[in-house]
Amino acid sequence: MNNNYDNNPKTLGRIINLNFVHQSGQKINIQIGLNNTFKDAVITFCKKVNVNPSQNLKDLAFVFKTKTINIEDNRILEQIGFKSIDDNTISVIDSKNIIGRL
Repeated sequence: MNNNYDNNPKTLGRIINLNFVHQSGQKINIQIGLNNTFKDAVITFCKKVNVNPSQNLKDLAFVFKTKTINIEDNRILEQIGFKSIDDNTISVIDSKNIIGRL
């Protein structure tokens, strides 16, 4: 990820909940706009778990409805398939223990 990640993404569109489930079983919830990009969601998630989003995140995988979503995906969340307010679970596979113990 190669942008300036010091800024928090602005909420765009209707607010939804994204539930990130780490392989350890820990659940992390964020609120973000339906018109935000997946990249915005990853930045928000990383900040919530105290991981610098500018670090090498290629060892994190995000899976939604059996499909891996690229961290650099610039599609808005609605285009990816997020629609409801609460039923948005994303599995986080952390192959190098970047997040560590949550």
